[in-house]
Amino acid sequence: MSIKLNVKLALTLMLGLVFLLLPGILKGYGLYAGENNYFYERVVSLVDDNIPDKDELSYSGRDFNYVLAPISVLSFLEKILSIKFLLIFLPILSGLIALYLFYLLLKRLNLEDNEAYLTIIFFIISPLFIYSFGSYNILIFALPLSFLALILFLKEENKFHKNLSLLIIFILGFFDYRALISVLLFILIYLIKNKKFKEFYFPLIVALISIIINYLPKIIKHGLGYSIKENYFKMLISDLGSSYGISIFLLFFAFFGLSYLWKTKYKNLHLYIAFILILILSLLNKDFIIYLILLVFYLSSLGINNLISSRWESERIRKLTIFLLIFGLLFSAYGSLSLVKNSQPNEQLFSALINLYNIGSKNDVVLSHYSYGILINSISEKRNIIDSNFYYIDDLEKRYMDMQAIFYGRNADLTKKLIDKYNVKYILITKEMKEGLVWTQNNEGLLFVMQNSQEFRKIISNDYAEVWRAG
Repeated sequence: MSIKLNVKLALTLMLGLVFLLLPGILKGYGLYAGENNYFYERVVSLVDDNIPDKDELSYSGRDFNYVLAPISVLSFLEKILSIKFLLIFLPILSGLIALYLFYLLLKRLNLEDNEAYLTIIFFIISPLFIYSFGSYNILIFALPLSFLALILFLKEENKFHKNLSLLIIFILGFFDYRALISVLLFILIYLIKNKKFKEFYFPLIVALISIIINYLPKIIKHGLGYSIKENYFKMLISDLGSSYGISIFLLFFAFFGLSYLWKTKYKNLHLYIAFILILILSLLNKDFIIYLILLVFYLSSLGINNLISSRWESERIRKLTIFLLIFGLLFSAYGSLSLVKNSQPNEQLFSALINLYNIGSKNDVVLSHYSYGILINSISEKRNIIDSNFYYIDDLEKRYMDMQAIFYGRNADLTKKLIDKYNVKYILITKEMKEGLVWTQNNEGLLFVMQNSQEFRKIISNDYAEVWRAG
């Protein structure tokens, strides 16, 4: 690698560092961006020498079926360093490592320098980058391990590297089965393209062993699980509020990238197959979108590179196009940072939950939209009815339907019956819930019932959040 490329890579990593530091700067007043850090700070406090059987706060009591690897890592390191330091420092370090490994992987795949750097830059300015590395979560392990496993596997001339890649594939299953499946899919397509399909058996066997160890007991006990249905298109597009989607701007250039590849017809058949398969997986499980987006970044870089380098009949149109590209990049970056700034908890919600912490006991149940469930557990240290950890919950569908009935029903007797069923003592209502997250009008469902019943009394209130006491 030349000195010039080293400088370019260093500048790219510095850009990544700036984006990783921004969540803490934008949130301010000592708040974490999003729910992940609050969740891990709480569950690690439950883990001492043994993993508990139950988490008494989530879902008002559930099996401790969380992914244990990131919890164990944090629990071990907490004995050496402050947990607050680890929750901030580890994602930043992991993000920089992931960028470097992603660059090495792209170069290993023989991408041109411009395409590789554009792909990395698209990754940095996307919501996915801050979503993955703006807080402590499984992706700070899954993405770097995925890149490293592929880099080592592609070094065909070195058996040690191949064996090391198998070890990493095995470890990857302890963090994220979606990353493991995506890596397997990449390896399969790569080996088929190079007519070495027999070499797929070893990574497949290793991956199956890892999945059996980590997930089979949970599947036997709870089944494959139920998840709350969400709008797929909304989850994919960041402009519609997705935490880790892509901008319409990048989809536009990904289309040009596919068009460019299609000039050689079936020479790039492996890429088309990879795109279609990961898209199908994304339709089955929305979190596969993360790995679909990584491919979209590459296609977008191809599209832009081809647009800029191709011959233009008008120099004026060429300059205008380049200006629009720069504007689009800045708009994407702004959108990513806006998601961080507007992420929960904001100062007023945090204040309301702290006030709730000082009332009652840990056994008290708080009803709210499921997106606030983890914050209710972690900040107010109260039980919730439902939160965003959907996996391996036996009665998730029933709970969700009951919650919908409470939110939208105007029959006070039925509402009271359901509230009593879950022993709800407090109800958290936010401005966001009143403005489309749950309701669109001030007299809908539960809002109407609370305002017209002596069973409910407002005890905490500010411009954003309010807490009502039930009964």
